[in-house]
Amino acid sequence: MTASEMNLEVKKPSDAFPDYRDIEFNEIMEYYKPTWLAYAGFTASVFASLSLPMFGFVLSKYIFVLSMFGDKGVTREEYNHDRNVWTAAFVALCVGIGSCSYLQKLWFGRGGENLTFKLRVALFEAYLHKHIGWFDNKNRAPGILTNQITEDISSVNGLTTESAAIAVEAALGLFFSCLICFIFSWRLGIVVTLTSPFMVLGGLGMSKLQFNQKAVDDSYKKANALLNDLILNYRTVISFGDKNVEFMLMKYYRLL
Repeated sequence: MTASEMNLEVKKPSDAFPDYRDIEFNEIMEYYKPTWLAYAGFTASVFASLSLPMFGFVLSKYIFVLSMFGDKGVTREEYNHDRNVWTAAFVALCVGIGSCSYLQKLWFGRGGENLTFKLRVALFEAYLHKHIGWFDNKNRAPGILTNQITEDISSVNGLTTESAAIAVEAALGLFFSCLICFIFSWRLGIVVTLTSPFMVLGGLGMSKLQFNQKAVDDSYKKANALLNDLILNYRTVISFGDKNVEFMLMKYYRLL
């Protein structure tokens, strides 16, 4: 059972799939081994959430120091000292951001590959133990089952730790940004806090404008199933004449 099937069928089971059941998050995470990769990835996400707030803070300090050059109240030695300190801080911050991003992708990437590998093996093993009559359903055509193993399993990785880590990183980044604003200017902090929800709503609105992925996946599965049947039974299809071939091509065209 794949992530697409969970989302499409579990909440409102279809008559064609009466044996489907809800899948808990913990059941999926049993295949996520070793588990320390998930904890390490979450830790890297927490540090990565500080990247944008700290980048803005250090950059503003650096610009402020550069703007003091030539000021009569600042000596050459003080200027050089502050410039060197914030330059080193800027370099260290860039190295830290790069390291956190690299480790985050590395740990989540390895954990996700292990997850998809084990799920593909388990799903293929489940297919092999099915009764021959189970494959007679048109929704279990070889093209659909192959698509589940190759593509739908990959979407399970996006539903586990990586998506949660992105949400945590975004939430903490917003929190730390507002906190820095309140520390240096409570007026600016209020403005940022009040305008942040509009940015979130704007992102949600943009996501609604994207294509309906559910409809795309359904059409893609049906097109794959039809293509697989045509290839397996191409002699029969051709034997019915050119009109039948054109009809099948138009049907495949409409599904795509």
